[in-house]
Amino acid sequence: MFVFKRFGLSILGIVMLLSSCQQHENKKIRSTTLFVNFLEGDPPSLHPFQLQNHIRGRALGKLLYEGLTRIAENGTIEMAGAISYDRSPSGLEYIFYLRDHKWSDGSDVTAHDYVKAWTWALSPQSDCSSSYYFFPILNARNVKKGETPSESLGVIAMDSKRLKITLERPTPYFLTLLAHPLFSPVDAKEEPKKFNGPFVLNQWDFGSKIVCKKNPNFWNQEAVKLECIYISMIQDCAATYSLFEKGELDWIGDPLSQLPSEYVVHLEQGGLLKSKVVNRYFWVYLNLQNEKLNSSFFRHALSLSIDRCQVARYIFDHYQPLTTPLPLSLTLLRDSPVYFDLERAKHLFEKELQVLDVNPCTIVLSLKYCSEVHSHKKMAEYLKEVWEKNLGIQVELIGEQWNHLFPSIQSGDYQICGFVNSAYYNDPIELLDEQSQEQNYTHWFSTEYEKILLQAKELIDPDKRRACLAAAEKILVEEMPFIPIANVTHLYAHHPTLKGYRLDHAGCVDFSYAYLY
Repeated sequence: MFVFKRFGLSILGIVMLLSSCQQHENKKIRSTTLFVNFLEGDPPSLHPFQLQNHIRGRALGKLLYEGLTRIAENGTIEMAGAISYDRSPSGLEYIFYLRDHKWSDGSDVTAHDYVKAWTWALSPQSDCSSSYYFFPILNARNVKKGETPSESLGVIAMDSKRLKITLERPTPYFLTLLAHPLFSPVDAKEEPKKFNGPFVLNQWDFGSKIVCKKNPNFWNQEAVKLECIYISMIQDCAATYSLFEKGELDWIGDPLSQLPSEYVVHLEQGGLLKSKVVNRYFWVYLNLQNEKLNSSFFRHALSLSIDRCQVARYIFDHYQPLTTPLPLSLTLLRDSPVYFDLERAKHLFEKELQVLDVNPCTIVLSLKYCSEVHSHKKMAEYLKEVWEKNLGIQVELIGEQWNHLFPSIQSGDYQICGFVNSAYYNDPIELLDEQSQEQNYTHWFSTEYEKILLQAKELIDPDKRRACLAAAEKILVEEMPFIPIANVTHLYAHHPTLKGYRLDHAGCVDFSYAYLY
């Protein structure tokens, strides 16, 4: 039974014994404090350069930082740190006019702060793992490679209130890109000491909690209704669900945690379950540096062994089978080229065995998964079962916490790994481009693919561009450098009076303007 008493901390349960004045004060505190939980634990850093890789990190970044734009409640782009902008007819040049805006210490946010932050991100020595998102900017790629001085970067502070950005080519999703915390100004190369977003860091007890307080210097602070956001780090689904039932937690489920199937059923029966199909996806990444996985026959055999309809039904609640490389709203292919066919899987595998001249029993592959997410563990167990049973290979499962797992994926220290990733902006070029950028976790390369993508980036005509991108997606079907599994449907529930939060197309939640009534 859901009581929703909004006792943010268990000690607040004694308020019923206090005076009416104290009751009134505690009621006020409860109505202005939001309690959420990060099931995967602390983000590794509060720096916007590091927050981009984790959806909980991006959610936190939206609270602490304010970029030039922000994604509105209806999914459109609204002005944020900038009050307006001019764009040239060619689409290559933007001039942003910054509003009066201050850091949490009271100092002014200026155009120079943006230039400094973005130049840091693109320094060859920078640890910004998502610097490729800056590459639409003129000379950004070459600056990152160290081939061009930072002064040539297409970002100029015309004065303290005007920021000029020059792009290498027209980028239709550029304003959406700027809404990510990655593009916010930042005051330090290391851990930030001040913030310019709706909230500021008040307390961080690693492994326990993060407390964010309303930023009194935020330019739009009158529209921020919450006084405090309390983020716990409880890594136990049963414990967090119990807190939600008692009204001590205001949000349960995606994108901050997974909901086991029994909780989904309970919430659905209670009329509390909410869902949203988002541009997130579960792929099984294959490290082609491994000799066995370097064979397209072997990769296709692994893929054809997977019954995605069964996976979506029994492992990932409410997810949709992914029968194309890209998510459902981004795919450019009309048919379903990725399918389930055990006989063909066995045929391709036997064909590969003849080339390798090995016994299948001698093939041992390791499969890493995120140990904090129950469905990911179930998925890993399913893959082990079907591959061992139908192909006769051996699969070793390795569960790791996400904060350790993701760096190993980035460094190539894995053979097979399945996890959920996001499309940060609503254009297929992003995920297609992943296979040729720094985040190419599979280490796959195709000259033809690179040529097609380069051509698509130069096209202005939308129909020709779409046809070009479709050709690139077809190559992914043929080569199978990763195995698409499912399109994510976010399942979540929250306190009945919670309003004003924003879920973007990638499923990231923004509580900046949320409120409880």
